[in-house]
Amino acid sequence: MNENEEIYNMLHERRLIIAQAWFEALKEATPLPLNHNEYQSRFVEYTNTLIQILTASPFNPAPIQEMGKNLEIVDNIQPEGIIKIQRILAEQILESLSPEHRCNLQSRLIEALSALLTGFFLGKAERAKRFDMESMSRMGHDLKTPINAITGFSRVILKGIDGPITEFQQEDLTSIHEAGQKLLTMINDLFETAKNDARKTHLYLPTFDIAELLGDVMTTVQPVLAKRKHTLEIQVAGMLGTMRANASMVRWMVLSLLLYASRLAEHRTISLMVMRERVQNTDSFTFEVSETLPDEILSQVIASGNANQDGTIPLEAEIGLVVCERFCKEMGGTLEMAIGENGLAKLTLHLPAYVSAPEPMPQKDIA
Repeated sequence: MNENEEIYNMLHERRLIIAQAWFEALKEATPLPLNHNEYQSRFVEYTNTLIQILTASPFNPAPIQEMGKNLEIVDNIQPEGIIKIQRILAEQILESLSPEHRCNLQSRLIEALSALLTGFFLGKAERAKRFDMESMSRMGHDLKTPINAITGFSRVILKGIDGPITEFQQEDLTSIHEAGQKLLTMINDLFETAKNDARKTHLYLPTFDIAELLGDVMTTVQPVLAKRKHTLEIQVAGMLGTMRANASMVRWMVLSLLLYASRLAEHRTISLMVMRERVQNTDSFTFEVSETLPDEILSQVIASGNANQDGTIPLEAEIGLVVCERFCKEMGGTLEMAIGENGLAKLTLHLPAYVSAPEPMPQKDIA
């Protein structure tokens, strides 16, 4: 029996105690009454999942974050309450373990509880946004229904369907109809602004070292490229320094470009060129992924209709590139893809070195 199995058996024996302590901590932190019978089985299931992930090989905390997102009952708990719950949960998990087992499990437990905390806040934010949109939708329906009736009936009377009207009545009804139409326009603009805001990605903009990010990218992508017998070359032009942007999104975009290039062919040399340049007092980064495609692959790309006459390739041809383009636009960058005459495929990502937070959408002035 290996060490992970020993830890699993010890924790599994105490799963009901851990689940009860977890529930009681939540019950104490939330101002709302919680039904023990309703949540008992759920927290036993959550505890089983947590124990399995903590002792699994390889360790993957992603499901723990999803579990945190599904805990709706934490919406009314303050951040300090959630931190206290984390501490109690950690104490219960480590209580029955030997010092050696505690030491070996500690790093995993810290990462798991961090994922749980992240899931708490992500789920809370998503539910708040969903509630806002649902509330806005219901309110919009309730507002537009009577206004539609006002504008509709005033138009019917204006047309003389219910009988003749005087000139003064026509002027009053016209004013009523126009005011109703203006109200509808204002409501529609309000909800369009709300929908656009809901579609935005909220950017977290720390400052990070580009060299460290490239190291993470290489560690992640190297096994995937090796399976397709690719060789990865990284070329750096000048001093890269730091970047202020959403590091996770930048890493995801660079990885997506490399993975897309790896799927085009096999046994090729894929090059990643990274360059920092300054134009008109503005620093920017260029990430260029390139590889030379064999003739048979090149002809398939052209025959599939994915390549335009000028050699550029529509980004809609790959879902990963569509998401990359959206992220680029939100960070003030661009994404281009093209194939040269010699079959050299290039994916070029341009991003500002210091990404600014998105400005609020301009509101229409409706008098």
